[in-house]
Amino acid sequence: MPLMPGSSLAGRLRLHSGDLTRFQRTIDPLLVSVLFVLLLGEKAWNLPNLQLQPWIWVFACTAILLPRSGVYGSVRNTSLLLLARRVLSSWLLVCTAVLGLSLCLPKTNHLISRAAKSAPWAVS
Repeated sequence: MPLMPGSSLAGRLRLHSGDLTRFQRTIDPLLVSVLFVLLLGEKAWNLPNLQLQPWIWVFACTAILLPRSGVYGSVRNTSLLLLARRVLSSWLLVCTAVLGLSLCLPKTNHLISRAAKSAPWAVS
């Protein structure tokens, strides 16, 4: 049902779009970090030899790379194919950055399997 110009809900999204974008920019890194911890379990928390734990790297990569890639930009008058490509390439960039960091840090190579390391490279 389309909203009429005199409706009490007309313009709400435009009025609060900045708040929704800030909320989404906060929730995405938190959600990805929580999923990372849930998938890895004890390995994500208990690595005493590292200065920064792996979940912090995941949080930082997501928080830095997703806003830079244009995921949170305006979607008005944009094709669905272009939006899907933007989101997919952004998430592949985040996955590649996390895997690249895991390869660079000597104590984290055992956290991620070879199949998981090769998946983003095969897709791109």
